[in-house]
Amino acid sequence: MKVPLNASEYLLIENRQRSWNKDGKVSFVLGTVDEDSDTTMRTVVVDSLSKVFEDSTCDAKGKCKVNTKKAKGLIVGMDSYDAGIPASGIAVWKVNEWYLRETLEYGIANFWGGDTLRDHQFGLSLVEADGILSIGKTFKNALGQDTYDYGSGTDLLPHKRIPAKDSKQKFETLTKIGPTGYANTKTTQGGYTGIKITVNVPKGAREEKTANSFMGDSVVNYAAPIISVTISIDDGSIEGSQFPRELGLNSAVRGAVFVDDPEHEGEKILVVGAKDGTLQAFGAMGDTLFVADTSVMRATLTRDSAKREVPLYRVGASYGPLVGMASDGKDVYSDSRRNRKSTSIPRRRGRLCSRDIPGLRARASFGGMDNGRSCRMILSPVIWLTVAILQRMIGEEKM
Repeated sequence: MKVPLNASEYLLIENRQRSWNKDGKVSFVLGTVDEDSDTTMRTVVVDSLSKVFEDSTCDAKGKCKVNTKKAKGLIVGMDSYDAGIPASGIAVWKVNEWYLRETLEYGIANFWGGDTLRDHQFGLSLVEADGILSIGKTFKNALGQDTYDYGSGTDLLPHKRIPAKDSKQKFETLTKIGPTGYANTKTTQGGYTGIKITVNVPKGAREEKTANSFMGDSVVNYAAPIISVTISIDDGSIEGSQFPRELGLNSAVRGAVFVDDPEHEGEKILVVGAKDGTLQAFGAMGDTLFVADTSVMRATLTRDSAKREVPLYRVGASYGPLVGMASDGKDVYSDSRRNRKSTSIPRRRGRLCSRDIPGLRARASFGGMDNGRSCRMILSPVIWLTVAILQRMIGEEKM
């Protein structure tokens, strides 16, 4: 299964089984390098294939005995091409076609990019499901020698790690690879795709005993000829959120700040600024706070280019193109190129009052009721510094 990530990258999802037999057994041929040598065939359960050449074998209780069935010679034939991979299950690969076009002409998929880039750029890489990114990296053993991890059952889905008997740690069956975390579906450059891969443990799946040689854990993989995979898109939104929402006007760069909601302790109000200087206010979940005072017509992306009415939830009239915004957590300060006013909005049921202040276009306040007297102008040192910066920006633009 191919799942696109962007124009040049995609995920390749495949079901890899060490044995396609229901009982999990594989047959292999033993012989020598000589073409005319005698051969013998043996059949074993695939998760014990690695033990056929061992001098001794141990049971679950740790009792070991001489392996009287130790194989001799070489394995010269096998009825399953994948018998030698670490485990069975769903493998998720990241494929970078642009990278491969650049490297395959040299006969390689992943080239050595030096100590700086070797862990960042790959033409083909396995998404290690356990989130422990160890494949392809160099480690040191107890003797100081270089050692490597070539993969294990924890890199595939689904699997379950089995803790040591004296450990209180518990592990659940891992069935997902999400858009975030160390094992993720992001692009090479870290682009968020929102893609989540979920597998189900099939009914009657064969448990395959494997191990994670890097972590030293025992692992159980679930093998089956058919494993269902669900691809879903997680846009990162919060349940109940009304974002993304149509604002009706083109937003300004960095034109959004949060202020405290005076009517709901601990909650926030989001104030967004448009390029033309219009300020609108919404709840932190994108909900409206008051009745819209006007609206604009916006073209829709339809075949007939129909237009629809978009309400505006303004906290004050526009005073010209927006230069910048700031907030001290209670009040919103904005500056335009033409006017510098203070606009105070007491509460959502309060009425608007405004006042000019040097170097500042508008101050939108969400606290206290206006009783007909002048709006109070209390600027903290931080806000005065912000005003000075905005003044400097305006001065540079006029030069």
